[in-house]
Amino acid sequence: SQQTDSSDLLGGFKPVEPRDALLPLLAPFQDLIRRTWSKGNNEDFLARCCKYAERRKWSHLLQAFKTALAK
Repeated sequence: SQQTDSSDLLGGFKPVEPRDALLPLLAPFQDLIRRTWSKGNNEDFLARCCKYAERRKWSHLLQAFKTALAK
């Protein structure tokens, strides 16, 4: 066939949905925060992270991950 699939043009790259990239990280992220941070406002922060995931606010969730890593 003369037709080319778009993934062939991009070297096999296939876009990934933000949900597929971020959701598998959420549970290990929560576990890590609970084990390593002092108590404080962690539960509020983690609840916000869950809310971002539930509401599909992927950019907010990613920013929360970045904020946690900066601490």
